[in-house]
Amino acid sequence: MILGNLNDINLKNDIPEQIWNALKFVRDNDLNKLDDGRYNIDGDNLFINVMTVDSVSKDSKSCELHRNYADIQILIEGEELMEYATSREEFLPVTEYDATNDFQSINPTGGVSTLILKPNMFAVFYPNEPHKPTCFINEIKTIRKAVLKVHTNFLQKLI
Repeated sequence: MILGNLNDINLKNDIPEQIWNALKFVRDNDLNKLDDGRYNIDGDNLFINVMTVDSVSKDSKSCELHRNYADIQILIEGEELMEYATSREEFLPVTEYDATNDFQSINPTGGVSTLILKPNMFAVFYPNEPHKPTCFINEIKTIRKAVLKVHTNFLQKLI
């Protein structure tokens, strides 16, 4: 997991080059001006989903896990609490893995940490890193965010 801010002038030096390169679309486009929806950057290898959603209670959902994609969760407006598990191996499945959507709901059995995102902050979750995004801090709020989906093939191509 990587936590960063898009406005950090040292960002290029502080994150892996392949993540910096994947963020090119975000650096070249004002996310505030994009409508909600999916934007293909490199087909299914690299795309971004922009969304406006209401945050939910962290107790009302499970963590998500992806095997083939890294998630770069970028907050555009509002505030967002996320949980993530520091141990990839210790979890109880809630659902079976859905290969079509590269998604599985799980409950970590330990090592859960919390982070709070403000606008222009992002969190990178590599494949198999459990995370629980879109949770509220004190009350339900509408947030605007983008999720950059980076296929492992694309990550390897960037190395």
